[in-house]
Amino acid sequence: MAAEKSGVKNGVPFGAFRQMCMARRKAKPHYKTPTVIRNKDGDWYIQYYYEHPMRPGEWKPFKLREGLNYIKDESEKETEFNYLRQDVEDWLKAGNSPFDTYDDVLAQIEAMEAEIAADELAKNGWKIEHAEREFIKNITYRGLTPNTINTYKRYVRAFRTWCLENEYQDVPLSKMTEFDLEEFLNEWAEVKNWQGRTFNNYLEFYGSFFDKCQGLERRENRRNGIEGAVVYLIDTKDIELRIVTPERNKPFNPELFELIKSAAKEPGREMLYDYLEWIFYSHMRPDEIRHLKVESIDTRARQIRFVGKTGDRLVPINNGLMGVIRRRGLIDHPQDSFVFGRMGKPGQQRMSVAYFLDQFAEVKRDIGSRTKLGPYNMKHTSVQRMKLAGLSDDEIMLQTGHKTLEAFRAYLADFYIDNGDKMKGATIEF
Repeated sequence: MAAEKSGVKNGVPFGAFRQMCMARRKAKPHYKTPTVIRNKDGDWYIQYYYEHPMRPGEWKPFKLREGLNYIKDESEKETEFNYLRQDVEDWLKAGNSPFDTYDDVLAQIEAMEAEIAADELAKNGWKIEHAEREFIKNITYRGLTPNTINTYKRYVRAFRTWCLENEYQDVPLSKMTEFDLEEFLNEWAEVKNWQGRTFNNYLEFYGSFFDKCQGLERRENRRNGIEGAVVYLIDTKDIELRIVTPERNKPFNPELFELIKSAAKEPGREMLYDYLEWIFYSHMRPDEIRHLKVESIDTRARQIRFVGKTGDRLVPINNGLMGVIRRRGLIDHPQDSFVFGRMGKPGQQRMSVAYFLDQFAEVKRDIGSRTKLGPYNMKHTSVQRMKLAGLSDDEIMLQTGHKTLEAFRAYLADFYIDNGDKMKGATIEF
């Protein structure tokens, strides 16, 4: 038997010295906890420090951005950077080092992926968050253009957000059906004010997304020696495409408008009534209202400033909108409160995407209406009434947020304006 190597330090045998080093390595981490750095200029990143393996006591900083600074919504950006920070911390806790060679890192990633895949399969397959990571990894390796990758990321993130809000995060993708996807598409089409072409683009993408995830999940199972092919239930061919030339900017007719108002005034629907009136006077999109906070409202200057779909927007606070602000007591709430928070009330928790959609659907059932119009059509009704009251295009554009006269006139192209209407010259009221 070969003699054990000794004399490494002060006569300590090599084996014992190695065990001492390993114990010291386990007792003292070689990294400092990752943090999110939020610079005022919008350049955010994850920063952590790792002790140099060849120079003990010297800490080298590392930064990660992963392309997340393109996200404009600060709340969404915060969420994604927190996910990244947790991923980096988990990676470091697992014993990984940024000083490892590429082959070492790749081997560690493959080993971790095999362990995760086995655990996920035991719980009936991939969930949306795992599927999102694997799908994005796949499209990144395929060499697609940055714009295409960012578009696909946005599509997947939208579905993941909906899954989290509707407690679908633990449902395997293989168990989801076209009815689940159709519910998501219909809700987001209303909230985001999608046109028919946008709806169809999203539908086409999700057909490819589920097909690709099924293939990736099967491949991962084969690589890990797991028998049995995963079969996804969803069949997007049964979801009907939207007409590309819809009645996109259609206002409510006067009779339907009054019926909706009357039904929304019933007890228990006070928040819905405020919401419809807010859209009517502010012309804000449902998603913009959902993210709006009290701090964006300046009652002295009588304006609301926020970042909308078309960029920075200033919404003038007319008398009608001021009435809603006062009725809701917004000035008395903390500045970081959502104007329409959980259950439609001002508060710290954001309102769910479907909250007012569900209430509005109940109103339509109560009044016996089968219209496909939704809450956002209150904006178009308001614009029509301003035109009928004789307001100029320049005056209306200040309220709607259109940047150019050409864009505003294109928006009006779907309207039917009867210049002989008796409301011409009247005051606009909800």
